[in-house]
Amino acid sequence: MTSLPVVVVDGATTADDGRADAWPHGGRRDRRVATLVGAVTTSSVGDGMVLVAFPLLALRWTGSALAVALVAVAARAPGMVLALPAGVLVDRVDRRRLVTVANAVRTAVLVVLALSAATGAGRVAVLYLTVGVLGVAEVLVDVAVQSVVPELVARDRMAATVGMMSSADVGGESMAGAALGGLLVPVAAWLPVVGDAASFVVATLLARAALPPGRTVPAPTPGARAELRAGLTLYRRSPLLRSVAGLVGVLAACSTAVMAVLVVFAGRRLGLGATGYGLLVAGAAVGQVAGHLLAGRVWKRVGPGVALLGAGALAACCYLALASTRQVAVALGVLVVESLAVGVGDSAAAAVRQLATPAGMAGRSAAAYRSVVLALVPLGALGGGLVAATAGSPAAIGAAGALQLVVVVLVARRLLRVVADVR
Repeated sequence: MTSLPVVVVDGATTADDGRADAWPHGGRRDRRVATLVGAVTTSSVGDGMVLVAFPLLALRWTGSALAVALVAVAARAPGMVLALPAGVLVDRVDRRRLVTVANAVRTAVLVVLALSAATGAGRVAVLYLTVGVLGVAEVLVDVAVQSVVPELVARDRMAATVGMMSSADVGGESMAGAALGGLLVPVAAWLPVVGDAASFVVATLLARAALPPGRTVPAPTPGARAELRAGLTLYRRSPLLRSVAGLVGVLAACSTAVMAVLVVFAGRRLGLGATGYGLLVAGAAVGQVAGHLLAGRVWKRVGPGVALLGAGALAACCYLALASTRQVAVALGVLVVESLAVGVGDSAAAAVRQLATPAGMAGRSAAAYRSVVLALVPLGALGGGLVAATAGSPAAIGAAGALQLVVVVLVARRLLRVVADVR
């Protein structure tokens, strides 16, 4: 007989399956979810500021489209290497303490970069190093937050809760944060960096109130190496998890290829400056927030497979349309629709993964998923940068759209088969 994992929450130990279905709703659990959403929103606003500031700093210091794309590579490459070890760590340590330490590191490196930019000593190498450290800390925090959701939310509320948290993330980052960053960069390039550092201080306080103390402890507890193998085995033996992670990885790579060169496209093709670019990103994010909020309804109406495939196909068509326009209004409209599709697809994929993950392996499952996705994302950013440097940013965006559309068509039948029973 297999022993069920022991869950340590609020100082009490339970021997249930580790999920929230056995727990009463309302009260303290709902407050924890609301506070966790607040923490995600706060840190995302800061991330949105530097989402605009970092590419603009790279462009200002180098003038190179490839150098701008390498910012995205530096941000995602650490996750490709560290996602699985991060999952093991999250399942073994106190998640509240882990988030606190990771956010403290993020705050420190951002302060150093802000001082570098403010004193005129800024160099693109310092920017890449900062972005890399932020990427490592982001993996740890994101996996920790994702791993706690099944402890707080019942299965029938999973898709809606994931959508709510994702909309908070996107709304904070790509709407409020991006718009604020676009307004602050022309005043002083270091201001958005300081704003991001401050956001992590506030987010840490909220996260400490939201995250249950303790950790999920497998019984008996194996060594870290055995847990790492268990995380890999989970994906190797699950066609559902492999298929979803592989498809989302390709979609994320194509999306990153577009976003990596969007600042160049906005400046050279659309004639927008820093403020205009920030407002473009913020305006487009309205669609993604709506997509995350609508994901639960779409899931119930058409199922997760159709939701994910339809979102991928629609986003691909939007990339092709974006590559062909020179009009700001058209570009904004296309990006709004693309963002809505991304929101629906992201939430559907996340909910499928969480529902298909055994209790006690939430951290490792989230990390294995991220490792697959993040293995492809830097390749997308690098590919987009190389194509943009040689053939222009419209060609890079069009190539990403064409590739994504082909992949969606090729995997459609298999994906629909493996996710048919997930609800």
